[in-house]
Amino acid sequence: MLKRANLPGYLGNCHASGTVILDELGEEHMKTGKPIFYTSADSVFQIACHEETFGLDKLYELCEIARDELNKGDYNIGRVIARPFIGDKPGNFSRTGNRHDLAVEPPAPNYVEKTG
Repeated sequence: MLKRANLPGYLGNCHASGTVILDELGEEHMKTGKPIFYTSADSVFQIACHEETFGLDKLYELCEIARDELNKGDYNIGRVIARPFIGDKPGNFSRTGNRHDLAVEPPAPNYVEKTG
């Protein structure tokens, strides 16, 4: 995934609270350009990047690559979530409303198709 997205590496790659991990790794992300990967209690893979220094389009593209890579493996990840944030220092970082979810495709045929 890093090669496809032309990234210098990543940060996190752990189970974390989204707001806590921003305070822990937000500054380093802004300095290095490395996205923050984390998960929570459910089957999601979240990618947090600064909206201004990393860019929304680049974050969304990275999430599409992650979704594609996760679909190829046997990971059972339901959603890849883009988590853009703003701010300039710990305690000042906050998520924006530009979250974007990429869900796994439903099995075919799905319920609506079967009952339609």
